[in-house]
Amino acid sequence: MTDNANNKTNDTGFYLSDWYIDPQSCLIFQGEESIHLEPKAMDLLVFMAQQPEQVHSRDELLENIWSGVIVSDEA
Repeated sequence: MTDNANNKTNDTGFYLSDWYIDPQSCLIFQGEESIHLEPKAMDLLVFMAQQPEQVHSRDELLENIWSGVIVSDEA
């Protein structure tokens, strides 16, 4: 993994503070530690990282992350 500027995305992954985010594998890394995220959680993380410092409405998140899927607030 090469070091990118914090909070910048690229095609294969990106850094968010000192965490490396690898969307293709649904893994986040900090040093030797790795954590697996569920695909929708990774989609949400990537979506929000691509638009930092913006507040997103519930409807916008549903449209962009859960498009075409019926979900409840508990999801």
